Amino acid sequence: MPTAAGGSFTVQADAGLSTDDLESMEWLLTDAAGGMAMGTVAGIPGRRYHAWLIAALAPPVGRVALLNSVVETVVLIGPEGDEESFDFSSFRFPGAMHPRGASLLVEFTRDRGAAWTYRAVTARHGAVTVRRELVVLRPGAIAVRYGITGASAALRGRLELRPLVSMRDFHELCRQDGSSPLSVETRDGRVIVHRGDRLGECEIPALNLSLRTGSAWRFGGPSQWWNNFEYALDRARGQDFREDLFVPGVITAEISAQAGQESQYELRAWIGEGEGGEIEHVASEQAERARAVAETLGASGEDRPIAEALVRAADQFIVRRRDPAWRAGMDATDKASVIAGYPWFSDWGRDAMISLPGLLLSTGRFAEAREVLEAFAGMIRNGLVPNCFDNGTGAAQYNTVDASLWFIHAAARYVAQSKDDAAAERFLAAACMQIIESYERGTDFGIRVDPSDGLVSAGDVTTQLTWMDAKRDGVVFTPRAGKAVEINALWYSGLLSAADVLEESRPRTSRDLRQIAEKVRASFQAKFFDAYRQMCFDLVPGGPSSHGPGRDPAYQVRPNQIFAVSLPYSPLNAEQQQAVVRSVRQTLLTPMGLRTLAPSDQEYHSRFEGTLFARDRAYHNGTVWPWLIGPMAEAVMRVGQFSRESRAEAASMIRPFVQELMHPRPGRAVGQLAEVYDGDETADRPRRPSGCPAQAWSVAEVLRVWVMANGRH
Repeated sequence: MPTAAGGSFTVQADAGLSTDDLESMEWLLTDAAGGMAMGTVAGIPGRRYHAWLIAALAPPVGRVALLNSVVETVVLIGPEGDEESFDFSSFRFPGAMHPRGASLLVEFTRDRGAAWTYRAVTARHGAVTVRRELVVLRPGAIAVRYGITGASAALRGRLELRPLVSMRDFHELCRQDGSSPLSVETRDGRVIVHRGDRLGECEIPALNLSLRTGSAWRFGGPSQWWNNFEYALDRARGQDFREDLFVPGVITAEISAQAGQESQYELRAWIGEGEGGEIEHVASEQAERARAVAETLGASGEDRPIAEALVRAADQFIVRRRDPAWRAGMDATDKASVIAGYPWFSDWGRDAMISLPGLLLSTGRFAEAREVLEAFAGMIRNGLVPNCFDNGTGAAQYNTVDASLWFIHAAARYVAQSKDDAAAERFLAAACMQIIESYERGTDFGIRVDPSDGLVSAGDVTTQLTWMDAKRDGVVFTPRAGKAVEINALWYSGLLSAADVLEESRPRTSRDLRQIAEKVRASFQAKFFDAYRQMCFDLVPGGPSSHGPGRDPAYQVRPNQIFAVSLPYSPLNAEQQQAVVRSVRQTLLTPMGLRTLAPSDQEYHSRFEGTLFARDRAYHNGTVWPWLIGPMAEAVMRVGQFSRESRAEAASMIRPFVQELMHPRPGRAVGQLAEVYDGDETADRPRRPSGCPAQAWSVAEVLRVWVMANGRH
C-alpha cells in the first residue's frame, strides 16, 4: 500500500491495486507561477488538465497546455537483427486502452518529481526495467529523465518518443480541425512546435523539445494527429471528454548497455529562453526549502514527516503574480499570491485571505504573507477585494462580499504574528479603513451597512456574493441575499481587529470602530441567535416565516454560524457560543469536515456526483468541505479556553486529514487534500473526495489547526 516519509510518497502498483485504482490517484507538480504538471499514478490522462507542461503566460493566469504527454516505446534488437518492442505509456480511446504500458507499472513515487518504474519480461532479453522521472525545472520548463536497464542481458536497440502536443487554453480541448494549425521546424538541436495563436493578450509561444543523451539522437516525421483521446474524469463530470493531439514526429535515441548498466536519456521541454536548470540542483532546492520551513514548526519524532508533508502540500499553492494593475504607486516587483485549487482555479481573493494564516503565517513565511496582502490591497476597488481573475485576460472580478472582510482578518493576524508595525501603518491600515468606509456608505452589488442595526446586507436574488456561490444556467443554488451570519461575524471581528491595529497610531479612529462594533454585537445577538433552537439563523431578515423551517433560508442549518465563535472576536456571549458549537457538532460535523446543510433539510444532497449542474446543486447543500474543520476546531478551542482537553479534541478533528495526506488511497491525490467530500456514506458507498483534488484552504486550515492544537504558535 502507499507509504509516505518526509513529504515523499511511494505507491507499489503491483501490491493489489488495479489499473482503475491507480488511474483514480492523481499527482501534482507546480512551478510557483501558476503552471503545473499533473496526471494519474497509472500514467493515463483522465482530465483535460492532465499534462506534463502547463505554463502560465501571465503568471499565475493565462495558462496553456503545451506538452500533454509522450508515447514511449522501447525497441530491442536481437543478435540476428530481429526486433521486439514494448510500450510503457497508456491512453484511453473509445472502447480501448492503447498502448497498454500501465500493465507494466510496478511503482510510482512523488518526491522531487513524479517517477514511474516499469518492468517488462521480454522473450530474448529477459527482464527490462524502465524508469521515467518528470521534474519541473522552472516556470515553463520540465525535464523527463528515462533510465533503461536489462537485468540479465545486454541491451541494444532504440528508444522512440512521440510527443503529444496541444498548445491550447488549459480549460479547452484541442481538435484536429481547429482554426490554428500547428507547424514544426528543427533548429540548433531542437524540435520547435508553433501554433500561431493567442490567449487573451498573450501570444502562445513556441514549444522547444530536445534530448540529452550520451549517444546521438535524431528526429523524423511525418507529423500526424492522434484522435479521440478520452478523459474519464471529465466524462464523469458531464464535460466534453475527447481530444485530438498533435505528434510533431518521432525522437529516437540508441540503446546500448551491458547487463545491469542503465542507459539514460533526458527529454527537455520548454518555452522562452533556456532549458532550465539541472534536475539535482532544482530538486535539492525544493527539499531544502521544505526542510527549512518545517524546522520553524519545531516538529520532531513522529511529527516531523507530518510537518514536512503539510509544508510541501502548502508550498504548491504559493505563486508569483505579475500584473501591471498592481504597479500604480507600488514597487514594480512581482508579488506572492495563492492559487485557490488545482487544476482549474486561479488565485481567488477570498481563498487567498482564508488560506494565508495557515499557508504562510503558521509556517513563518511572513515576507510572502506581506506580499500577498500588499498585492490585494493594491487592487481594492470601491472597498472590494477581487474575487477571481479571468484565465485569458487576467481581468479581476469583484463579485464578493466576504473577500474584503477576510482581508481585514488576515491583515490583523499578520500584524499580530509578524509584529510588522511598519506594514500595518503603511498599507494595511489604509486598506482596512477603505473597506470599512466603503461598506458603511454602500458599494457595489448592494453591499452596505444598515444604519438601523449596523449589520451588513448584500446582494439580491440574482447574485451569489458569499462563499456559497454556486450558480449555473441562471440558477443560484444557495440564495443568501440579505444579512448573512458569517458576513456579520466577520464584520464584527474585523471592526475590533482593525481597532487593535490602529490603537496606537490612530486612537480616535480605533475608539470609533469599537463603538460601531458594540452596536453590531447587540444587533447580532438580538437578530441572529435563535433561542428556541439554540443556534444561529443563517440569514437576517428571517425569523418566523409562513414558509416554516426547511423552506425559509434563515431556518436552514448551515455551518456559517461557526464563524460567530471561531473568529478572534465573537459577537455572541459565552453560553450562545457553546450552543452553536454543540449544534454544529451534532448536526454537521463529519470526519472530513462540515456538511453545508443539515441532512434533515429537504434540499439536502448527500452525494456530490453527476453532471456539472447536479454537482453545483449539491455544492453547498450537503456536500462536506474540509476547510470548515479549521473554524470548527478553533471554535472548540475557544469555548474550551484553549485547555489541554479542547486542544486534544481539535487535534482529533484533523487526524483523518493527516491520515488522508500521509497514506494516499484510490480516489485521492498523492500528497494533497481535496476540495470537497460527499455529505453521507454507507457501508457500500463510502464518502469520496471530489472537486479540486488539491485545494489551498483545505491544506491551510489543517496545517493551521495542527500548529494551534500542538501549541507551536
